[in-house]
Amino acid sequence: MALRQHLHLQCNTTAGGKFWIAQIHDDPPRVTVNWGPTRSQGQTKSYDVNSMSEAFTFVSKKKKEKLAKGYYEVASSPPREPVQPTPRKQTDKTIMKDLMSGANTKDWFF
Repeated sequence: MALRQHLHLQCNTTAGGKFWIAQIHDDPPRVTVNWGPTRSQGQTKSYDVNSMSEAFTFVSKKKKEKLAKGYYEVASSPPREPVQPTPRKQTDKTIMKDLMSGANTKDWFF
């Protein structure tokens, strides 16, 4: 099984960072994907495909999705600003939890 293509993407976040690596192998055609937090081994999953064309299409589609989410190719320079995580939605439960933990008590004093 020879390696035909290797794609390494990363995403900088305020929480550290993430990576996504895809490798296309031939004979038999297979795509192996490795992803996770930057300073970890991450998770690995292999996908059996019917042809090399299907393998390249699969990786191309995933690459487009990842680039839209703020990932960049490691060979290129990183974006200037890290991607901001989605803020936590304020619900009655989270507001009560914050009040019970003493968070935001400085707002109570004048």
